Amino acid sequence: MAGARPKTQKGFWRLAWERFSCDRIGMASLAIVLCFLIVVILALLGVIAKDWGREVGIPHAPPDFWGLASPDPPNAASGAANPFLTNAAEPMAPVGWNSSVHDPLEETLQKLRESLAITETGEARRDSLPLGGDRWGRDVLLKTIKGSQTSLLVGLTAALVATLLGTLAGALAGYFGGLADNALNWVYNVLNAIPYLLLILAVAAVLQQRGIMTIV
Repeated sequence: MAGARPKTQKGFWRLAWERFSCDRIGMASLAIVLCFLIVVILALLGVIAKDWGREVGIPHAPPDFWGLASPDPPNAASGAANPFLTNAAEPMAPVGWNSSVHDPLEETLQKLRESLAITETGEARRDSLPLGGDRWGRDVLLKTIKGSQTSLLVGLTAALVATLLGTLAGALAGYFGGLADNALNWVYNVLNAIPYLLLILAVAAVLQQRGIMTIV
């Protein structure tokens, strides 16, 4: 038909998105991934989980996500419901123990218990944490968020580096061919023949540095 305007062709990414948006499971998975990325970005900016290393609870604090076990934190001064302030010497006393005998270390031990029952900020240690605590009393939930940040950062950075190196090596091998192709294939086969874990340990030993970039 003369004078008719040609139909606009959809791009590849638009067609892929229209097809992907029809998949409910795929969209739900995308939402979960985006939530993880938002949490990681907030942790990277220091908005959340910045105090993941603080000892805010008692050692091996039980998990209590809804706050039903201990709605009110224990009082550090009274020592109520806080195992740090309980005197464990008397129940462990031998037969014939006279409680009237003054223990020369009792005052020192009491001060130690009081110092252990209070965090660095002067707050009393909590008896329970949302996902529990480790043996030092650190919040497992905050440690999980911080660990997710490190894991995703390492995974994404390593994938980006691998993609760049693989694309560059593949382009060079395909463009030049011959000796360059054989050399790159030989290097790949040699590295692929070494067990993965041993190769990682060898690289870590050569770098002799700690940090995220060494892991990547």
